[in-house]
Amino acid sequence: MSGTRERAVKRYRQDTASVGGLLWRANRLFERAGDEALARVDLVRSQVVLLDVLRLAPGLSGSELARRAHLSVPGVAVSLVQMERRGWVRRRPHPAHLRLLEVFVTPEGNRRLARAQKALRSVEAKGLKRMSPPQRAALKVALGRLSESLAEGD
Repeated sequence: MSGTRERAVKRYRQDTASVGGLLWRANRLFERAGDEALARVDLVRSQVVLLDVLRLAPGLSGSELARRAHLSVPGVAVSLVQMERRGWVRRRPHPAHLRLLEVFVTPEGNRRLARAQKALRSVEAKGLKRMSPPQRAALKVALGRLSESLAEGD
């Protein structure tokens, strides 16, 4: 191995020894595996998020859906057109505000969502297979606390 390559590998190992580095690497691997699993059921992550939000809160407008899903309004608009063409969602005018369209998940959309969630659970199970149940529980607590601390800001 060349000296430059050895230094790069050593620096990478040092970086991933930090909590942030380990989280970054685990997140990248989890996202890649999740995206591959979702592709096998003909979905992408943003569509899963939109279907799940709509399952929990049917009848949202596109802009409200975008806000709750933490996605851009134009991106959600494009996704909704694609999802409607595939029969996963339907839109209808709001009863009181006819210019406003409400969005609902169709039975086919619910089936797609269930397949996606199953695929993502299998990715999670693969990632956790070397951990005991107490280790898994501790990881959930630790990640929850980390997220809470970071959400607090300064």
